[in-house]
Amino acid sequence: VGQPNANGICRENEHGQTGRVRPSNRTQGLSEGWRKLGAQVTFAAAAGAFWEPMATECSAPVHLFHVHGFKDRMVLFEGRQLTWEGVDFHQGNVMKGVDVWRRENACLGSAENSIADDNSMQKDWRNCSAGSIRLKVTKGGHGVPEGWRNAVLDWFEALPRALDCPQSLRLF
Repeated sequence: VGQPNANGICRENEHGQTGRVRPSNRTQGLSEGWRKLGAQVTFAAAAGAFWEPMATECSAPVHLFHVHGFKDRMVLFEGRQLTWEGVDFHQGNVMKGVDVWRRENACLGSAENSIADDNSMQKDWRNCSAGSIRLKVTKGGHGVPEGWRNAVLDWFEALPRALDCPQSLRLF
């Protein structure tokens, strides 16, 4: 692991490839990240979703790790309409957002399903034309679950194709 700086931490994976890990935020950060990816091709998100109207296509395939709490009452898994300080919002459905990335990555087959020791459910789409998707649904609520950062770093290091610095893994 390299030294942190304003651009994040440069990490080397088991294949000797490097990538930049840059912590960011969660919740609305996921929606912002999905809309502002640009050349960003690997990112991780917690407790967020696209906002409606939802994008129907993306600028490039991604490696995505998204974790969401099944009991999240701030950003509901199924989405919702709400008014916050006089402004109307429509939070999108998490699975509908994942489907946008599945189409972009051409991950049209079935996911590998697993249940972790903490009873969270995980779906991995790895047989994609490009990129990969991991969706982990915990039994918890809104926020970043314990152990998430280490799980993301392990996932990032195991990717078949890591990024060269100065590209980055965004943690939303």
